[in-house]
Amino acid sequence: MDGTFEFVEDADTFIAEPLDVTSMLGTDELINHQNEFVEFKGLTVEAAGQDESGNDVAFLYNWDGSGTDGDDLYFNASYNGETYTFTIESYLCDNTTDVYAAVKNLQIGDVIDMQGFLYWYEGVNPHITSVTPAEASDAAESTAAEETTAAAETETAAEETTTAAE
Repeated sequence: MDGTFEFVEDADTFIAEPLDVTSMLGTDELINHQNEFVEFKGLTVEAAGQDESGNDVAFLYNWDGSGTDGDDLYFNASYNGETYTFTIESYLCDNTTDVYAAVKNLQIGDVIDMQGFLYWYEGVNPHITSVTPAEASDAAESTAAEETTAAAETETAAEETTTAAE
């Protein structure tokens, strides 16, 4: 079956706006937005692996680091103390695109905003099409959320130590 596409003069233009699914990370609700155009705000770049010298790196070529420039890029980012993996699919955004260059320039600890399509493969696997530095309010919210999580973990550890000592 062949399809056709027709331009309609003076028709309304539709540009999809991404749905912010940041707060849905790690929840069962996220799969309800599979294949949608989504965004993630205020995530912190984490180590994706190590280079041949044993140094932490912010991204890998291919999921296991076996690739070279031009292959898919994999990188990790955290939100509320949990780390998630994101992908730049080279067939969508090759090594000549802004997003590919942006990921290659990421540093561990950077706070970023991302847009892309919510793909699913053995769990959430977002295919990212845009990476930018987080807006100041996103970065502050991310830092506050991580500090709250760290404080709760410290308090829990202290309670466990006190209980163990009794």
